[in-house]
Amino acid sequence: MLFVWGSKGFAENLGKTHLECTCPNCSNWVTMEGIKLGSKLTIFFIPICTASAEYFIACPICIWKEQVSIPKLESYLIEKK
Repeated sequence: MLFVWGSKGFAENLGKTHLECTCPNCSNWVTMEGIKLGSKLTIFFIPICTASAEYFIACPICIWKEQVSIPKLESYLIEKK
């Protein structure tokens, strides 16, 4: 039997946050965004499950990012209607 397995990275934009500040990298006044980065386990090139995930707030201009915990990111995110 032949199994083709591996992993594939992904990036998911979670939306805008309440954080309006000067970016520490590019010095622009921005509204930070929530981002989820991770990898998914694949079998025969079909994503099966999430193997790992990390959560960040990021500058939309220069893509500078800082890792944050899930509860902290959830408190920053603007709820979508």
